[in-house]
Amino acid sequence: MEGSVFRKLSDAEMTEVVPRLQVLARSSPEDKKILVEKLKSLGEIVGVTDDGTNEGPALKTANVSFSMGIAGTEVAKEASDIILTDDNFSSIVSAIVWGRCINDSVRKFLQFQITVINASIFVTLLSAIAWGRKGLY
Repeated sequence: MEGSVFRKLSDAEMTEVVPRLQVLARSSPEDKKILVEKLKSLGEIVGVTDDGTNEGPALKTANVSFSMGIAGTEVAKEASDIILTDDNFSSIVSAIVWGRCINDSVRKFLQFQITVINASIFVTLLSAIAWGRKGLY
């Protein structure tokens, strides 16, 4: 679909078309921002990649935005969340894999810490009840 056609859609038509939209050709920066906003309103997680100046609004609006470190403009780098230093899209996959590993590690660490804290509280309370003391002295 071309940007000029997309721009003329009503809100109801846009809600119907956006989930099936695969290419938005000849679109303005405002069209891209509207597309990102509509996808977010439909509950989608939106990622935007860009290397130019005009897509700053769409980069800012997206849940996560990527810009190119070598070929990208300063405007795109400022507006994006993640800068691909090597301009290689496979870096996105690597970043996601590393991010998931870090997320899993943090979750496991917190689960361990909460278990240890709960066990120590239980032992402290049990020993206080068993010996009949009211405080630590």
